Amino acid sequence: MRDMVHASQLAGHTAVVVGAGASGRAAVLLLSRLGAWVRLVEKNPAAVPADFREAAAGAGVEIVTGEHVPGHFAGADLVVLSPGVSKASLAPYLGSCPDAQVLAELELASWFVDAPVVAVTGTNGKTTTVMLISHLLTSSGLSVFTGGNIGTPLSEYVLAGKPADVCVIEASSFQLQGVATFRPTVAVLLNFSANHLDWHADMEEYLSAKLKIFAMQGPSDLALIPEDLADMLAGRVFTKARIETFAPS
Repeated sequence: MRDMVHASQLAGHTAVVVGAGASGRAAVLLLSRLGAWVRLVEKNPAAVPADFREAAAGAGVEIVTGEHVPGHFAGADLVVLSPGVSKASLAPYLGSCPDAQVLAELELASWFVDAPVVAVTGTNGKTTTVMLISHLLTSSGLSVFTGGNIGTPLSEYVLAGKPADVCVIEASSFQLQGVATFRPTVAVLLNFSANHLDWHADMEEYLSAKLKIFAMQGPSDLALIPEDLADMLAGRVFTKARIETFAPS
C-alpha cells in the first residue's frame, strides 16, 4: 500500500493501534478524526481508562483487549505502534494484513506537522536536553511544543490544532525504529552506549534505530553528533544533512 501522507487519504481506511498508553490513545483519536475506521488492541484490559472507553465508543472506535490474535489485525491498512510495542513482537499476527504499513505513533503524527522540528535522541540525557532547548527557544520569544517520548505525544499536538513555532521532540530508539518519513530540521544524537538489548537484537540494530533520526534529513537540515562517535560513523552514510560535531560533557 502506498504511503498515506494526507488526511484525505486516511478516510475510510482501517487502522489498528497497538497499546493503550498515552501515545496509543492519542493516535486513536487522531486517526478517528481523520476519518479512518479504528481498532485499538491492548493486552491489559485495565490499561484502557474508563473515560477513554467512553470517548472511543462515541467516535465509533472498536476496543479489543486480551492476548493478540491474527483476527485483531485482519484487513488493516495501517498498524500504529505505541512506543512499548515492537514490530517483531507482532510478527505472528501481521500475516493477516500483509499489505499494511506498520509505523510508530511519532511517524503518523509527523505527517501533519508543518513547524520546524528539533529532535533529540541518545542513550542518556534526552529529557534534560529537550527541556533545556525548549526553555531557550521559549525565552527567545518562540512558541514551543515539547513532547514525544516525554509528556505529550506528538499526536496530541496535532489534535490540539494550535501550531507552534517549533516542536522539540524527545525520540527513543523504540519510536525511531518505526519511522520512515520523519524529518527533523535539527536532529541530535547525544551519545550511544549499550542499552535496551532486551528489545533490540544487538548493538547494530540499536544504533541503526538511533540513526533513523537523521535518515530523511536533507542538505538544508542539521545533524549534530558527539565528537567521540564521529570516527565510528565516519564510513557510514546515514544522512544527507550538514553534520556538525560537539564535545560531549
